[in-house]
Amino acid sequence: MLTHVRVQNFQSLKELDIACAPVTFVIGPGNVGKSALIRAIRAVVENATGDDFIRQGTKGCKVELTFKDGVLLWEKESGKGGTYTLNGQPFDRTRGEVPEPVREFLNIRPIEVDSTSSILPQIHDQFDGPFIVGETGSRIARIFGKLTKLDVIVTAQMLARKELRAAQADDKKAAEEQQRLRHQIEALPEISPETRSRIDEEREQLLEANASVARVEQVRAILPRLLRARQVAASTVDLTQVREDLVLAHSVVATLDGYVKVHKQLIEALAQADRLAIENAQAEAALALARQRYDLVCSEAHVCPECPWR
Repeated sequence: MLTHVRVQNFQSLKELDIACAPVTFVIGPGNVGKSALIRAIRAVVENATGDDFIRQGTKGCKVELTFKDGVLLWEKESGKGGTYTLNGQPFDRTRGEVPEPVREFLNIRPIEVDSTSSILPQIHDQFDGPFIVGETGSRIARIFGKLTKLDVIVTAQMLARKELRAAQADDKKAAEEQQRLRHQIEALPEISPETRSRIDEEREQLLEANASVARVEQVRAILPRLLRARQVAASTVDLTQVREDLVLAHSVVATLDGYVKVHKQLIEALAQADRLAIENAQAEAALALARQRYDLVCSEAHVCPECPWR
C-alpha cells in the first residue's frame, strides 16, 4: 500500500510531500497541481521520457513513492534517461524501460489491447475518458479478455484447432500412403519354393565368403616372408623356413580359390620357390664365389675384421 508521495520540480510542483491512506482524495481549486501529482506517479510507473515535465529553471525532477514494504525513487535529469533506486539498489541504465524488479515491486503493468494500443487502468489522468466507456464493442471485448486472461484461453483454443487440423491432414496422408503400399504388396508375385531355396544357398555362400575374408588376413601375415624368398640367391635366407611358409600358404590359398585376387600371386610365388629349390646348388656356388670376391674387396679396403661377412 502507498503511504507517502514526495515530488520535486515536476511540472508545477516545486516541493510536495503528502501522506496517503488506503483511500486518499486530493481536492482544491484548478491549476494547483492535482493533475500534476497524478502525472508524476504515472511518470514513475512508465519511466517517462522527454524533458517537458521538468520544472522550468531546474535541471531535473524527483518522485519518491513510499510503500509499507519499501521505497522507490525515480529521478530524471534534463537530457538524460530516468533512473530508479529501489530500497537502496540503483538502476541507472534503464534505456527508457522500467526494470523488471521495479515492475514486480509496483505490480502495475500496461495491458496491451492490440498491437497499436495499451491501457493502464490503475492510473487515470484528468482528461482521460471514463474507463472503457465510449469504446467499441470489439475493443471492450479485447480489454476484458486481457484483464481476465480470457485471451490466453482463446489463443490456446485457436492453436489447438490449428494443430488438430494439421494432425488430421497428416493422418489422412498417412492413411493414403498405407493404402498405396498395401496395393503394391498385393501386386507383388509369390516367391516360389525354388527361389527361396536359391536365396538360402546364396546366403550360405555369403557366410562362407565372410569366413574366407578372415583367412585372407592369415595370408597377408606370411606374405612378407614369401617376398623374402625371391632374394634367396643373394642372401642367407633359410630355405627350410621358406619352404614351410610356402606349404602353409599353399594350404590356405587352396580354400580361397575364386574369392581373392592374391590366389594367383601365391601360386606364382610357390612355382618360383620350386624353381629356386632346383637352382639351389648353382645359387650356393655363386654365393661362395661372391663371398670370396667380397673378402678380397674388404681386405683391399681394410674393412674391420669383425664384419659378419668375413
